[in-house]
Amino acid sequence: LNDHREREKRLINEIEKLRASGGSNDADRADIIRDQLLTEKIQFQYLTELYASNETNAPPVNNGEPPL
Repeated sequence: LNDHREREKRLINEIEKLRASGGSNDADRADIIRDQLLTEKIQFQYLTELYASNETNAPPVNNGEPPL
């Protein structure tokens, strides 16, 4: 959990730095990192829900299917 939060902070800081530079290539790179951050958030949420459902024997969200 702490590793995930640290990585998330690092990616957010990198996005902010790239946006502040104002360059077009930097803006494109920031968009790519933003998409990566969103994907990682979705995957982390899925894994967290899957782990929690295993701990409580509750059925997983989306019938155990990973997010798209």
